[in-house]
Amino acid sequence: MSNEETIREILMSHGIDLAGPIVKDDSDEMRSYAFIRAAQDSAGKRIPSNFRLKQISDYLLEQNMHVSFIVTDNNIGSIEETTKSALMVSFPDLIRNAFISSPNRGALIWVEPKRFLSEADEAGIRKKCIDLLKVLGHPLDEVRFTSTENTPTRTVCLKCIRQHAPISKDKLAEALTNEGFHIPGGEWLPRMLDSLRKAGLVMRRKDGGFVLTYIALLNLGTTKGSGSPDIERALDLARRHH
Repeated sequence: MSNEETIREILMSHGIDLAGPIVKDDSDEMRSYAFIRAAQDSAGKRIPSNFRLKQISDYLLEQNMHVSFIVTDNNIGSIEETTKSALMVSFPDLIRNAFISSPNRGALIWVEPKRFLSEADEAGIRKKCIDLLKVLGHPLDEVRFTSTENTPTRTVCLKCIRQHAPISKDKLAEALTNEGFHIPGGEWLPRMLDSLRKAGLVMRRKDGGFVLTYIALLNLGTTKGSGSPDIERALDLARRHH
């Protein structure tokens, strides 16, 4: 029995629904890739979970079989979701999230780390991204880490919304980019806005524009002088109605 057949039998014995054959890495004979189908339980959570896949991956590693999982979801099926899932399974202690810009061209993968990453950590993540995109048959442009790029914080996003409100998601991305910030693609900004909304700091109007809540305005406060956010807001309104 080949190594791939052994891996397949082990995965099936653990209830893993395989979406295709086990693929051997051409550049590393000790590594294989397993494409598996994802489903959802009654609570809407994905099964198998990343934690469960990590358990199985560790078990296989004990048998000297290095297997990386690539999860496919019939409802999503995007390169971004597949890449994100594989990275978070491979680096559960290092990666909080991952996003992809321009998935229809060369992929720019943004990695949001959980903590400070060493050069070795970053190198390992980059290699995994290269391997993943190679298996998926999609060109990789670059891998960036939000911790080392000028990515806007929650406060920066709130201040920008305050100045330009009401502002749409796309206009907010444009405004932040014009201020010199890097916006990770895909789900990054929608997730940020959803987080701010759940925290009671922003509201989304029926026309799609975002505005700050009273709580957010209190938290941000104000200052006197030419740098006052209220003056910046007034100047922005004047420019829009000029």
